[in-house]
Amino acid sequence: MLLHAAQAAWHGQKQILIGSVDTDIVMLAIFVTQQLSAEDELWAAFGTGKHFRYLAAHQMAACLGPDRGRALPMLYALTECDNTSSFAGDGKKTAWAT
Repeated sequence: MLLHAAQAAWHGQKQILIGSVDTDIVMLAIFVTQQLSAEDELWAAFGTGKHFRYLAAHQMAACLGPDRGRALPMLYALTECDNTSSFAGDGKKTAWAT
């Protein structure tokens, strides 16, 4: 899904919307946004029902900055993915501060 979004941006599409109920996709959207040009917008339609939101992945990436944005997939794999619940005994907030 994100490969298609990146390809659309590389071919001139400036606003892209992806949909998912999985936080993995939102996290990857934030990472992919940093590979696109500054004027591209990547939005995630996230959630269902009363929890449905449009999330601006490009704005989240800008807030995180390039260093944290590049580290986000690795940190997510260590702390947030379905197979791992902590990072060497530290919680998610502590791992991010490391």
